[in-house]
Amino acid sequence: MLTENLATLQRDINSLGDHAGYVSAEITFLLDAFLGQINIEQNQIFKVLAVFSAALLRILVRRRGMQRHPGLGDSAAPERGFNLLCSRRRGRGLR
Repeated sequence: MLTENLATLQRDINSLGDHAGYVSAEITFLLDAFLGQINIEQNQIFKVLAVFSAALLRILVRRRGMQRHPGLGDSAAPERGFNLLCSRRRGRGLR
């Protein structure tokens, strides 16, 4: 009787170990799937930010007068804008 109970207890312990392994594998699978979904969403966000920053950089380069350097855009001098600002302060700005 005691040996039968010990054998049953041994089988129960083995079954619980197998079930714990199955649950652990399920949790690992779900965690990997969730992290993959987060990775995809972050990549989409970074794509949008990269396009936005490239467009913004182009606008800033043009506004800062970097176009005076060869190959960076039109040849407008930033000094012209400075003179216009000074004349506007004196009340003689463009209208």
